[in-house]
Amino acid sequence: MAISRRNRLPVRPYLGSMLSGACLVVLLGACSGGPGGENPAADGTGQDGRRPSPPATALHIPTSPAPTADVSPHPYVGMWVTADGHIRQMLLPNGRYDEARGERESAYTGSYRITGTRIEYDDDTGFSADGTFDGDILHHGGYLFYREGSDAHREARADGAIAPIRFEGDPTAIGGVRHHNEYCWVRQLESGKVVRCYTLLDMVAGGELIDRIELP
Repeated sequence: MAISRRNRLPVRPYLGSMLSGACLVVLLGACSGGPGGENPAADGTGQDGRRPSPPATALHIPTSPAPTADVSPHPYVGMWVTADGHIRQMLLPNGRYDEARGERESAYTGSYRITGTRIEYDDDTGFSADGTFDGDILHHGGYLFYREGSDAHREARADGAIAPIRFEGDPTAIGGVRHHNEYCWVRQLESGKVVRCYTLLDMVAGGELIDRIELP
């Protein structure tokens, strides 16, 4: 069968185009590989089967909160109350106070500072106040506060009532004569102060004392 020259393909140009295409594929494959000509797999592993390390990120290490400075306790820590118990002020050892009024718990709260016998208040609502300690009594805001459970508190609670006290003594009479007697003081209190006092004594012992004293 005769072949027409028209249907023959030129051999050299065809081979040249095939070689050029093969070179282009090789070059493209080399360019798509990783460093060193490696071509990572679709799952991210390299030719050696190892995954590349993820980029380094900063680690967040939780830290404990800074410790607060210890507040040295002072002798006035505790509960301070008015004689009627209407106002109750707790001085906490951490420099905070919590004051209740009647049925209102935490009616006032804030911080306080003590210098000697002076106390200064900084209330959370913005106002400030001060006071002065006198043993188990606190003078503050026109009120008298008492250390709860102290002798001063017990006496103040008896405000307006009759408070009898019985005791014995060995006084010295005129001329240096000493004698023993028993006494009873009946006191009436107001605002923690004695406003009236009656004194009773053993008149038998008193009579013996009179017989022993030489009158001038």
